Amino acid sequence: MASLNAISLPTPTWIERVRKEWEEDPATASIIQQLEKNASSIQGFSWQGGVFRFREKVYLCKNSSIKEEILKEVHASSSAGLKGFLKTYHRAKQSFFWEGMKKDIKPFVEK
Repeated sequence: MASLNAISLPTPTWIERVRKEWEEDPATASIIQQLEKNASSIQGFSWQGGVFRFREKVYLCKNSSIKEEILKEVHASSSAGLKGFLKTYHRAKQSFFWEGMKKDIKPFVEK
């Protein structure tokens, strides 16, 4: 009986864009290189399966082009309608982290 060693799933296109941003950001690229050498070298950060995380959340560079798309999706999800600042912030931080997250979300919600 053959066993299934790996399941291949399609990679979302947004993660490819984020990976490119990680590579192009010197500080982020440096952290990833350190983690590739020693997975526990920087507390809170991890590099697993080609995904860079901070405290188990996908890390986005400060100027990431995908933040606006994430905020649109989180703020106006079809299942829940429009959300205020706190709900939008808490929902976004369940899966993502970036520096200045609160500062970015507040004006977005106020638009």
